[in-house]
Amino acid sequence: MKPDYEKVPIKQFRRMVAKRAKVNIPETERVIDAFWSLIHDAMVAKRRVCIPGIGEFYASPVGGGKIIRGYDGEMYLTKPK
Repeated sequence: MKPDYEKVPIKQFRRMVAKRAKVNIPETERVIDAFWSLIHDAMVAKRRVCIPGIGEFYASPVGGGKIIRGYDGEMYLTKPK
């Protein structure tokens, strides 16, 4: 069963946001990168971030090992994080 959402690469997402907001791409990149950086920092500090209207983000520790990627089925090694 296919997911009911579309995966959009971050570069394409940035261009889509810039076009819709009618601002330049470099400025959009800085804003989006700052947004994700804030979410990352909050997750590291509190492990869970809830932004009403956007969603809930959380982080959990992952041990290193072999993982199979969902999008291509290839196996790769990961480091603990």
